[in-house]
Amino acid sequence: MIAAIILAAGSSSRMGEPKQSLDIYGETLLSRTVRTVLESGMENIAVVLGAYSGAGQCIPDQPGVDIVLNKQWHQGVGSSIKTGLAHLCERLPALEAVVVFVCDQPLLRAEIIKRIMETHKSTGKPIVASGYAHIPGVPALFSKSFFTLLKNLPDDQGAKKIIIQNASDVEIVPFPGGEVDLDTIGDYRAFMARKREV
Repeated sequence: MIAAIILAAGSSSRMGEPKQSLDIYGETLLSRTVRTVLESGMENIAVVLGAYSGAGQCIPDQPGVDIVLNKQWHQGVGSSIKTGLAHLCERLPALEAVVVFVCDQPLLRAEIIKRIMETHKSTGKPIVASGYAHIPGVPALFSKSFFTLLKNLPDDQGAKKIIIQNASDVEIVPFPGGEVDLDTIGDYRAFMARKREV
């Protein structure tokens, strides 16, 4: 059993408005991410909200998609990863791996997610990360053997350090467009001005 953690708890301070609610071709950035994860075949998803808990209203109410509130969101991304993982481990005793996503990669495709899970199955590697901009990144799959490290992340650190420090346990799946994320209003305007890719 593989479940998803979608990180969407931040305050979008550089954007100046909630990036989770940005309109991308008629749907919010967050709902677009949830839809894409569902299209990959994943059925258990923890959407971690924090600063803008109301952003979850755009997500369809369906079994397996849980809104999880991180009351300590201001402590950093590590606190949100831990909140999502704790929720999934409690709800899904048979959980074998999680895939960690952020909500601001508008070029995420279901095919990339499927390839990550298929690569984990075919190679047996306990970590499968996305590759773009010459570095490993998210979405990234972590098998159960790395749950303890994820649970002990410093609140202000993401999972990339775990990927880098355990390079021999990592397989990389190319993610064309993974470097495109929407952190500022300029990023958003530039993305919406380009030719539609998805």
